[in-house]
Formats: sequence, structure tokens, C-alpha cells
Amino acid sequence: MKVGVLTLRFHSNFGFIMQAYAMQYVIKQLGHEPYTYYTKVVEEKRINKAKQVIKNCLLKLIRKYNGPVIPHWPTNEDYEIIDTYTNQFVFDNIALTPYFSSIKELERYDHRCFEAFIVGSDQVWREEFSLNIPTYYFDFVKHPAKKISYAASFGVSKIDYPKSLINKCKRLIRDFSFVSVREKEGVTICRENFGVDAVQVLDPTMLVDDKQYSSLADKSTKKYPDKYIITYILDETNKSTEFVAKLSKQLDLPVVNILSYKKGKKVTPYPSIYDILKGFRDADFIVTDSFHASVFSILFNRQFCVLKNPYRGISRITTLLNTFCISDRIVDDTLPTNQIDFYNINKMLIGKRTDSLSLFNKVLNE
Repeated sequence: MKVGVLTLRFHSNFGFIMQAYAMQYVIKQLGHEPYTYYTKVVEEKRINKAKQVIKNCLLKLIRKYNGPVIPHWPTNEDYEIIDTYTNQFVFDNIALTPYFSSIKELERYDHRCFEAFIVGSDQVWREEFSLNIPTYYFDFVKHPAKKISYAASFGVSKIDYPKSLINKCKRLIRDFSFVSVREKEGVTICRENFGVDAVQVLDPTMLVDDKQYSSLADKSTKKYPDKYIITYILDETNKSTEFVAKLSKQLDLPVVNILSYKKGKKVTPYPSIYDILKGFRDADFIVTDSFHASVFSILFNRQFCVLKNPYRGISRITTLLNTFCISDRIVDDTLPTNQIDFYNINKMLIGKRTDSLSLFNKVLNE
């Protein structure tokens, strides 16, 4: 069966790329033929830039944002450079539809080539991350077809849709044959706002065995130190820099900043996905503020800690860590002292992976 997979616009972000990869990998393993809708992040319009500046100002006032009020917005030419290695990984590993440069192009496409549609995972139902929220509830699918959400995320603990949008999405989601979300807060949001009983499932990246990811990491030619701390921090601050320096001194290990490409004025490519996977797999310790970096720390059984980053949405990381009884890995400025015992975590992961795969398989094939 041909399956159309809808996720966020393609962009150079490790977690986004890996969830898109994992979703297709799992669907193929279940015996189907997936194609992911190909849209991508492009240069922001002036009106969107103005809205972002206003939002950043408000967030700074309530101390929920530490970044610049006026961020650097890449041009389309910048994206060509930034996406160099990402595009290579995507085109080699993910089957795509034709490219859609706008919602109108997507709506004009003949979607009858697909018998089923899946939206997810990642923060597809978070309004600020989506060009047009109803698109992510399949308002463009006009023919009878199976519609599923798998591990869709709102990214926040409370929905911020306006009333009119809630009503529209409520009508659309009732045409789904199955609704699953990534966070427990998503279950509550679906029930209270849409009158739908959603099921919480594992992120698709956790449905894939670490050996598969290791085979991808083996394609990296990057050389790392024999022993090291790796940092994957999306929003660096003076506080996070000080924390990493203290940890480096405590563990007597050098630090590898995998996102060092972001520093400086010159636009450089986002790191190779293969290099990031290898960096995580072979690290002695991982410091991050990212959901998916936390996921891969667990998958590769690496010691790690998570720095609080409310701007990115802490509920999804809290749900992940609570699932595996390691909520103490979220830190503020206190250095971790205890070691994670992965024996029980791995047992829990196998059980939850089996449950999620069984449910996914049943929904796709019934």
C-alpha cells in the first residue's frame, strides 16, 4: 500500500531528519511503500519576521527566551549552503513526493495515488511551526482514504489555537481512523479540545533498533577524540557554556560541540547526519537541550543530561524521561553525579517498542 507521510517542512535539524527517516523505515518494515511530502523551509517573509521579533520581545519580558530579539534569518542562498549535507542524507535515505513550494501547490496535487495518509511525528500540530495547521489535519485530502496520526506532537502542554481553528481541526480529526500522540499532554489536548481519545506512543526514532543507526554512523569519516563529551545545544547561553566547562573539568574530558557551525558570521553547512550519529554513539557523555538528542542518548546507552530550555518546549522531554524513570537527567546548573543504569531502561524500551509497533501495524493493516 502506498502511504503519504506528512511532517514539518524539511530543514537542517538532526531530530527532524531522524524522525522522518525512522517513520519511513518502520512503514517499510511493516510492508508498505511510504513517500514523505516534500516541502522545505525557505527565506522568511517580512511579515513573519516582524511577528517573530514581537514574540521574542514578549518572551524576553517573561524570561522564557534567552536569544537575540532580532535573530539572523538565512536567505535562500544561505539555505543552499546550510543544507548541503542534510540534502545528501535525505535524498539518499528518504523517498519523497515532488517538491511543493506552497500550500496551493500541495492542494492542486492529485493525492489519490495514496491509499493511506500519516501525519507525524515531531511538532506537526504546533501552530508556530506549521505554515497552515489544517494542512496537518489533512484538509487537502478529498478522496476516501485512511488517515492516521502517529506520535504527532503539539510541543506544549496547552493548546494555543484560536477557537475557530479548534473547531475546524475538531471536524477534520474526526475523519481519522486512528489518533496517536507523542506526549501525555497531547492525549489531554485531544480529549478536551477535539473530543477524541488519542493514544500515547513512542516517537518513531525509538521504534528502530540502535544497530540500524549504528550502521549509518559507520558511514561517517569524522575523527573524534578517544574519549570526549559531546554537546548538542540548540540555544546556547552563557549559563550553558559555564555548565559544560564545569562538567569538562569534573570528568577531565575534552568537549566536542557538534553544532559549532552556528558560530561566526560566515554561513557554513549543517553537520553531516552520519557525523552526528557517530558523535552520539561514541561519546562518553552528552549534554543537550534537545528532545531527539535525548532519545539517541537513550538508544545508544550514553550517559547524558538535559539543560532546561522552555522556549523549545520542555513537556516533550519531561514525558520522554518520565517514561524511562530518569527525570533527574534534567538539570539547571547542578552537575550530575549519578550514573544511568541502562539495564532496566533497555527492558522498558523493548516492551514499549513492541507495543507501539504492534499497534502501528494493526492500524495500518486493518
